Amino acid sequence: MLSIIPALCALPAQGTQKIKTIKVVVSNPGDHPRNAADIVIPIAQLRGDAPDFTPGALIVTVSDASTLEQDASTLQTEELPSQVDDLDSDGKGDELAFQIDLAPHQTRIVTVSYGDQDRIWRLRGDYQQRTAALFSRKIEGLGWESERVAFRVYLDPRNAIDLYGKRRPTLQLAMYAAPD
Repeated sequence: MLSIIPALCALPAQGTQKIKTIKVVVSNPGDHPRNAADIVIPIAQLRGDAPDFTPGALIVTVSDASTLEQDASTLQTEELPSQVDDLDSDGKGDELAFQIDLAPHQTRIVTVSYGDQDRIWRLRGDYQQRTAALFSRKIEGLGWESERVAFRVYLDPRNAIDLYGKRRPTLQLAMYAAPD
């Protein structure tokens, strides 16, 4: 269950630049935890509450608060990796996507902050690398991997693709494909 609370707050920054926020309530009504639950919000829905919303400069954070009152008094938040998707290839964002962990029957307040791009990028953290790709003669072609699987495309007469499952969630392609 996902609902957006129409509580738009403008927080003053330097000069006339402002960082504005939209609060989103995300709930898990079930009896089982939802780890990395996919949340997708249409940009049109965000613009319904904030007509000046700019999807190119935003940061998504979450606290453990379950009400707006608790969220207002919480100082510690966690940034959620997020992305804006262009579904129709028109060069404009169509949806905001992020993942969140939810315990059974838990409600969490998510904050979508947007505004001046330079200020937002200073607030954002660096995301952990979760994929890698490279071309190497040592592996005889192209390699691509995520934390869970790896692919190798042979660019020789075999013209084959190998798929490798991983026992541990690590990136290892650079180690195995590096030249001797």
